[in-house]
Amino acid sequence: MTKITKVHELLQEAEFSKSQVAVGIRKGIFQDDRGISHPWVNIETVDDTLYQNAETLGIDIEDLPTVTVKIKNPDERNWDQIIGKVIDLTSATVVPVIQNNQLKGLALSIEASNV
Repeated sequence: MTKITKVHELLQEAEFSKSQVAVGIRKGIFQDDRGISHPWVNIETVDDTLYQNAETLGIDIEDLPTVTVKIKNPDERNWDQIIGKVIDLTSATVVPVIQNNQLKGLALSIEASNV
């Protein structure tokens, strides 16, 4: 197994479109080590320019590459209402997605109050 030693440099240098369109929502509840329940929300997004031009280019929206946006401190709003809307991600940060102690990929993270 290869160990990534410069993960912080990688996260700071990653570039992404600041204007994304929400195309899907995943949400649920998890319990921490103390048994306390916490909500979680992940928004699947696509680049706004790609989204706006997909039909003209003959590309299905489902075939566009997505970026996961993890919502910090999600509130009780109806998150499904933002599907199809543009999200400003200027305050988002790039975060690692770790699974089984290995880097699975990268995602964006943003406070719920900024969405």
